[in-house]
Amino acid sequence: MLFLLTALLGGAVQAEVYLLGPRSGRAPAGSFAEMSGAGELMVEPVIFNGVETEQRVLLLQQPLETVLTEWQSRFVSQPVAAPGGIVLRLPSGPGRHERVLLVGGGDLGAGTTAFVMELPDVMPPAPVWAAGLPVLPGATAAEVVELPARGSQMVTFTGGAGMMPAADRALRAAGMLPVGGVSGGMYLDAAGKEIVMVAIRPDGNGMMFRAPLGRGGRR
Repeated sequence: MLFLLTALLGGAVQAEVYLLGPRSGRAPAGSFAEMSGAGELMVEPVIFNGVETEQRVLLLQQPLETVLTEWQSRFVSQPVAAPGGIVLRLPSGPGRHERVLLVGGGDLGAGTTAFVMELPDVMPPAPVWAAGLPVLPGATAAEVVELPARGSQMVTFTGGAGMMPAADRALRAAGMLPVGGVSGGMYLDAAGKEIVMVAIRPDGNGMMFRAPLGRGGRR
């Protein structure tokens, strides 16, 4: 979960979704994973805006700047800054591409972590909202993600002024209480069985992530 939180809470939240998971498998021929020779850390099934796919988390030994120099010419899009890293796209087949989030090691080391997800070039619109999360008045879902192996959901959204108080009211009405009694951040249900994390920028754009506690992904 470290890289999920880094990618979503470390800056602006209108960005790609890259998630760690428990499964492992062979990388497809011609994929970023195969061509880079990176070591695979984890794979997890993901439903991204209604599209079933999987997220591969890879570790490259080179620093981020070197990876960008070596790979940028192969991508169909220019690098785009995202929370915690850089997003690139690599063609993977007719009407499809791999979306790659590259995260530099920073103080943790010189290597680069890559979060790779194959998606159609034309994505369907986001569902109205993520199941299991309270709907926020005035907010519009931008990305809705389900993690079937974990029973978790996430939504990134656009909104306006006053979204944090609205989120706090909606979560409390759903039986979730802020950890430490401070609005914003983390909320727990009364039974202590699930947690919701929320982050909202001053402009009203934000994200909510729900996860059951004490449940690991299936291996």
